[in-house]
Formats: sequence, C-alpha cells, structure tokens
Amino acid sequence: MKVFPLLFLACLCFSQELLLNTYDKTGYLFLNGKVEMTFAFEMKTQISFRGYVVDRYIPPRVSVEYIPLPKEDFLITDCGKTIGSKMTDIVIPDSTYQRLIEFLRSGEQIKVTVDSYPVEIYPDHILVLEFDSKKISEFLPHFVNYDLSKITKPGKYPLQTPAIVLEWAVTDYPGFGGAIIPIFKTEVSEVEWIIDDFRYKGICTVLPIGHHSVIAQVNGQSYSFELSISSQRISQVQEAFEVGDRFDKDFISLSGMNNEILTIPGRFLLLKMDDDEIKVINATVSDTVSPIINLRISQKTPGIFELFTSAQDMTACTVRVFLDGHELELAKGILSLDQGKHTIVALAQDSFENKSYVITTVDINPELSKDGIFVTQEEAHFDILGFNFISPYIKWWVAKDISTKVMMNGQRYVVGTHP
Repeated sequence: MKVFPLLFLACLCFSQELLLNTYDKTGYLFLNGKVEMTFAFEMKTQISFRGYVVDRYIPPRVSVEYIPLPKEDFLITDCGKTIGSKMTDIVIPDSTYQRLIEFLRSGEQIKVTVDSYPVEIYPDHILVLEFDSKKISEFLPHFVNYDLSKITKPGKYPLQTPAIVLEWAVTDYPGFGGAIIPIFKTEVSEVEWIIDDFRYKGICTVLPIGHHSVIAQVNGQSYSFELSISSQRISQVQEAFEVGDRFDKDFISLSGMNNEILTIPGRFLLLKMDDDEIKVINATVSDTVSPIINLRISQKTPGIFELFTSAQDMTACTVRVFLDGHELELAKGILSLDQGKHTIVALAQDSFENKSYVITTVDINPELSKDGIFVTQEEAHFDILGFNFISPYIKWWVAKDISTKVMMNGQRYVVGTHP
C-alpha cells in the first residue's frame, strides 16, 4: 500500500498499536493515534491475527549446547506469534523493535493487528482493490477522514479538499495605491497572486497607482479583481486655527487627532481628499482667546460678604483675586470687610498667558435702614441712646423722620437717615 504522510489522520482508541499490512508488507507504529513510524517487515508464512504483546523473551546468559535456545530476544503475542528483529515469525527493523521495548518497559499495552488491506491512498483519491467493509472500516480511518458509507465496491474514490471559506477586503486610495487582503474564515492558506502577468506568493498584495488585473489562487480556486487607482494632484497649504474651532469633517488627521473640535494647541498634519486633488494641510492651532471670568459678591450680614469667581477657557486657567491691591489666598469664600469703599479685582490667566479681569467695588455704608435685624455668631455689645444691651442679635425699627445712633462692639451706626 502507498500512503503519503500528508494524509495521516488518527482516530484510534488505543495508545499504542502495531499495524502490519501483509498486502504490501508495510508496517505502522501508532502512538496516541498518530503514525510514529512507517517501516517494511518480513514474514515466513502468510498469517493474520489480532492480539496483544504479552511477554518478552530474553536469552539466558549461560549457553547450553544440547538445548537449542534462541540467541536473540523477541516479543510474544497472546496467540503465540513472535515479533523481533531476527529469526521470528514477523521480522521488523531494529529501531522499531527498540521502540516497542520502550513501550513494554513503561507498562503500556501494545495492540498488534496483522492482516491484508488492499487499499492505496493518494493525495487526491483512494484506490480500493478488494472490497471488504470490515477491513476498510478497520484500516482507512487510521489515515484519512472519509465517509466510509460512500465506499461500496472496488474502485477509485476522490478525496474532497475542505472548502476554503474567505472574504476579500479590497481598498484603494487615489493618489497613493491600493491593497487586496484575504480574510480566512477557516484555516489560513497560501495565496498565489498573478498581477499584470507577474506571479508571486504572499498573504496579501499592495498595488501602485494605475489599472491592474489581479488573479488570486487559493487551493485551486481562482478569484479575479480589476482595480483602477487614479493619480491625484497633491498640494500643501498652511492654515491657522484657534482652539475651539471645528475643522472640516472631510479632513483626515495624520497626527491621531480624532475630535472635530480642536482642543489642543500645536502643529498638526491634516489631509483633505477632493475629487482631483489631495490637499496636505499644515495646521497651526493657537490659543489667543482670553478666558471668560465671572465675579459675584453678595452681603450676608453687615461687613460679611460671600465671594464667588468662575472662569471658562479651552485650556487650563487660574484665577487670582485682589482686595484693595492685595492678593487674597482664596478665589471664593467669605470676606469680612471694614467700613468704607473697597475695590475687588478678579484676574484669570490661561496656560498661554491670555488674561482677562473684572473689577467691582463694595461701599460699606454705616447707615442702616429704619427697620431690620442684626445677627452675629457671638454676643455683641449694643449702646442705644446710652442704654447697653448684650445679645447675639438685635431687631429694630424707628418712626418716620426720626434717626438715632447705635454703637455695636465699638462700631458706630446711624439708623434712619437714608431711605
């Protein structure tokens, strides 16, 4: 029998098996379902059996002339047949015999099958010379994965090559080139390309500008492609952008910038693909816009104010607050202001030294309205017309056209002199 190693597939239940085909005197040693060794063997007489190796004969060290004992060791099967490299029922190569000895020493069982299997296996077909369904089912699955129900008589049976399932990714970039890439859904196979009568093998192909006729051959199947990649005029321009601008959706960024809004100052390379031109844009993105700053100040109690500032900008910015020319440690919070007029300046500056500011004044008027309430966190001393009071709050009201002076913790207030 002729067997090509390319087609050896295994589906055995036994870990080790010695299969001897008396049809063409070819033997096979299987290990875990795979062909480990292929060899030629010899037999004195035509025999067939199925069994196991049960023992090993080792000649004694003492030679007795009147007892003709074998001088070579050999294996003994359960049916009494012997297997060895010399002077046995079945003679196999010494290398194969030594491998069997290794199996035997490791305590592994060795199955032995000896029979005639008139079957020949080729890369593209199976040739059955004598039909015996039992022998075919016993022998053929060792080497090929084939539907045995299709073999019904002697003859030639084609081996079907597994269908290749794949898709093709075809791309072209005017002014640059194109590519054809196979996407295999099953196992990956080598592709032979014929491009404008030029042949080569590779997993994919790339094409320059121009018209191309492409044939891809995969496992005997041919795929044809026609690609026309046009040439385009290439121009370079300089353009300036401001942080926050939106760039054209047709632009392609070669600098890894994915946002439509420009948020990072710097230099970037953009492409714009027109019908007849490729425009390469060297873009400069600058930040020249000052931050937008807000300042709010509200009085909570006489002399106590809440300060709040906020700034908006496309880049990071800081806010500084100045009270009467002195910088405060805070940009928002509670301020305690003395009597008089105060100037508050809030200054915002971004990372590119763009500045904006807002100015407000606070005039703390010592005159109070005709009615109201005064609340402090601690007890305060009040002097009203010579009468002293100690309280954390005081509520007052005065009649029309009447005013009076009030002292609180040493601070003088006038009640009722202004609307």
